[in-house]
Amino acid sequence: AGMAACLWEINPYLTRQEINDIIVQSSSQYSKPDNYVGYGIPDMSVAYELACRLTVGPDPEDPLQVFVQFTQQEVFIRCYTEEPGTGSVEIFDITGRRLAYNNNLELNKGQNDLKVPIDVIQSSSSLLIVRFSSGSKSKTVKAMSLRDR
Repeated sequence: AGMAACLWEINPYLTRQEINDIIVQSSSQYSKPDNYVGYGIPDMSVAYELACRLTVGPDPEDPLQVFVQFTQQEVFIRCYTEEPGTGSVEIFDITGRRLAYNNNLELNKGQNDLKVPIDVIQSSSSLLIVRFSSGSKSKTVKAMSLRDR
């Protein structure tokens, strides 16, 4: 409860569900919960970083913004687009092996939150390269695994 209160005080615009999701995602066993300790022990520094990433808003100077974080099972992408339409995402490990591709993303104007399933367990890489495209704009972003911090 104290951790949730701290996160909410720092980021008052987050919803109760977003705070809960952040705490779960920062937990030591997030990718493989069990019946003994559930999701495990939350990590406040990871939770703080996740909360800060969620509260970053659109930049009028940059028409396509992409923020990425990932676990061993999913890549979370928050992007801001100027116009609604379709987009695509390609995800690579550090060796250049493509882990995921989706060229059928429906995007709204403004903020879009996407989850792309991956299997990083096959890869020893804790770094991913994400290429995101929307319309004629494209952006490539590097992301480090939340569990390796």
